[in-house]
Parts: sequence; structure tokens; C-alpha cells
Amino acid sequence: DDGNFSPVSECIPINCGSPPQVEHASCSADAVSFPDAVEYQCEEGYTITGAAGGATAFQKWCTDSGSFFTLGLSQAVVIHCEPISCGTPPSFDLATVGSAAVHRLGEVAEYTCIEGFTIDPANPAANTFTSECTADGSWTDAPGYCTPVTCALPHDTDLVTTFNGLPTVAGEEVSIADYTMPVVYRCAEGHTV
Repeated sequence: DDGNFSPVSECIPINCGSPPQVEHASCSADAVSFPDAVEYQCEEGYTITGAAGGATAFQKWCTDSGSFFTLGLSQAVVIHCEPISCGTPPSFDLATVGSAAVHRLGEVAEYTCIEGFTIDPANPAANTFTSECTADGSWTDAPGYCTPVTCALPHDTDLVTTFNGLPTVAGEEVSIADYTMPVVYRCAEGHTV
């Protein structure tokens, strides 16, 4: 009308808004516009594959349609932060594990010593121990060994006087024996079993 251009509107990038939450991950931005991306970082003990030492970071891109997507091998993919896998629990001599299945971060493998063995020779009831799957994909230290239960041999005077000397193991006199030792008692003269 008056020979002047009307005011020109400014072109602004499409805003995708706040990035979507990803469980067990934090992100680097509050709002993202096209063509930028937001960086995600998995929490300790998590990777995008669940493998120890695996990738822990990924990006979601803001598209020209105002939505987010993640590229993987030039295709849109869904990426999560998975708990680290420790694999199957380690084995320990003279103990059985409750579940030999693959374990993940924070899960516990429970072990039981076989009959006659314990983690504390003076306490036969102490026959269980655990190992936990950790954030680096390893298992926590466990006693890892079961030892034979020990037993004090009888000291009852009336009973001991029926023996011919102290009991023996492999020809050596003993006052304590363990579950694996064959203890030999010899009867005193005039006594029998």
C-alpha cells in the first residue's frame, strides 16, 4: 500500500522441549532445539548394553518435526541404560551356589558349604556366605573356602579311662579332629567296643 515491506518475521529453530527421561541416566540439557542433540550419561553400574566396560553415553537428536530420536547405524533406535552383568557366579570348592544363573548389578549369589564343612571351623552352623555383583562387573570378595568342621574329642574321665591312651589320627595322638579325619580309639585292656 505505502510501498514499504511489512515487518519480516524472524525464523527460529523448532523447539523439541525438554528431553525425555531415561531410567538410570542423566542428561545435559533442559530444552533442545533443532538440529541440536542432548547427551545422556548412564549412572554408575549401567551401560547401554549391560556389558562391563560398555558405552555409557548416547545422544538424542531434536528433529525438524519437534521430536527426539537416537541414531544407531543410521537408523532410529531405542537406547536404555542396562544394569551391568557379572555373568555366572564364581565357584568355590566344597560349596554349592543357590543359583548359577547370570546375575546383574546388586544381585547376590548365595553359597552353602557341603555337609561337614563350614566357613568357621569352630561353628558348624556357619555354613553360608554370599558374593554380590558390583558396578564394575566383578563379584565381591567372599570367604571362598569351606573348611572341615572341627570337634573336640571327649574329655569325660569315666569314658577316657576306658581308652588305651589318646585317640590317634594317622598314628599321631590328637585332642581335636575335623570332619575328614578318621579318629582311632584303642580300648584299654579288659574293654571292648
